[in-house]
Amino acid sequence: TLRAIKASSLALDFYAWLAYRHYRATRSKKPVFVSWKQLQAQFGAAYNDPKNFKRNAKTALRKVLAVYHHLQVEEVRGGISIVPGFPLITSR
Repeated sequence: TLRAIKASSLALDFYAWLAYRHYRATRSKKPVFVSWKQLQAQFGAAYNDPKNFKRNAKTALRKVLAVYHHLQVEEVRGGISIVPGFPLITSR
């Protein structure tokens, strides 16, 4: 998985962050909404234009979703929604 997205540091950041957030959403059995503004504050400090960040974030998110098949992320008005589902790492 990491080999497939290694060329994009934003995709690597999203992958690690989404693995954790998806796990938390699955444990609580509640979807998690994260606004584009919150995502830019966490990942896009170098981006001055929110539209530029959003465009790059969507590209990185598509890369992550291509390799993280169990992840359920929906783009909703104003951000993304992380839907509970099958975790990346299962319990023993």
